[in-house]
Amino acid sequence: MRMLSLFPSRSFAAGTKRSVRTRRGTLRSMRRGLGAWERLTLGMEGLGMGNLEQLEQRSLMAADLVVTLNDNIAANVDYTFYSPASQVIYTLTVENKGDATATSALLTTSLASGITKSTWTAAYSGNASGAAVGSGNLNTSVTLPANGKAVFTIVASVGAAATGDLVSSATVAAAAGETNTGDNSATDTDRFVRRSITVADDAGWSSTSLVRMVDSSTGAMIAQTFAFETDFKTGVRTALGDLNGDG
Repeated sequence: MRMLSLFPSRSFAAGTKRSVRTRRGTLRSMRRGLGAWERLTLGMEGLGMGNLEQLEQRSLMAADLVVTLNDNIAANVDYTFYSPASQVIYTLTVENKGDATATSALLTTSLASGITKSTWTAAYSGNASGAAVGSGNLNTSVTLPANGKAVFTIVASVGAAATGDLVSSATVAAAAGETNTGDNSATDTDRFVRRSITVADDAGWSSTSLVRMVDSSTGAMIAQTFAFETDFKTGVRTALGDLNGDG
């Protein structure tokens, strides 16, 4: 009985050892497989595995074109009012803030109907290229590498009969692969202000300091005020200018 009881125990033990050995062999095999994979991975990293990720990123790279349009009377000062028979100077900027080159991107403008004629010049930076001069609405192609920029100066003449809002816009066509197209266009709006002149009493002992603003087309008085006290005499000289850009 003792032998019978020991035999199964030895058999079980032997089987367990074989089983353990089998599992260990399997684990060793798995380790060898994993180890080989890890070594392969490390080896590929050493050979440029990281470059595979970079290639994937490159495949997702695209241009990102941004357009701004402003008319100004001085650098960075918006001109938000206009008068008939005047001149408006627009600054149109197209910049590539993406990672890939935008080749032959079509740039167009739609200037306000009150503008009778216009001419434009262009300056390029960051290896950007395109036409340098032109007239009328823009309908030209520009090539913009990453960080490339094109700045157009548009000199526009406003007709003498112009009235109402002066609305002009610019748009650049989306480049290949560009996903952010919300800033591919821009609009500039100027409000109408009647052209006027100022009238004052001529110099004299009985002349007052009353100054009148008069519509130059109809002669109708727009506003009036005394420059000094109402009993001030000798008259005043006047000059008219929009000093704070409010029209």
